[in-house]
Amino acid sequence: MHKQWVLFFAWITAAGATIGSLFFSEVISLEPSDLGWYQRICMYPLAWILGVAFYKKFYGIVTYVFPFTLIGTALAGMLAIRAKPGEYSIGLGPINVPFLSLAAFGTLTLLLLWLWNKRTR
Repeated sequence: MHKQWVLFFAWITAAGATIGSLFFSEVISLEPSDLGWYQRICMYPLAWILGVAFYKKFYGIVTYVFPFTLIGTALAGMLAIRAKPGEYSIGLGPINVPFLSLAAFGTLTLLLLWLWNKRTR
């Protein structure tokens, strides 16, 4: 896969997670937890930063945004572990908001690792 597409998918993942987070809190009125606010602090800038990096084809952005994804993945994992069954439910059975957050941050981490690996070759 070409580096440009990996950066594009990372941007789409971050933008989708940001829009989804805003949808859950503003439309469904699902209040984020304390860790959820910190996850937002990690995710929201990524939507803008990765979008600009994709537009300018700046693949070195991985160095700057990777800490955001690692911290966000750790926070999402802690929230997913401590969430009680049925808590933060969105009506999709076992899939809840912490799981979606963990999936988004995990996907971003893997995409950026792949991009970093390609950049260093």
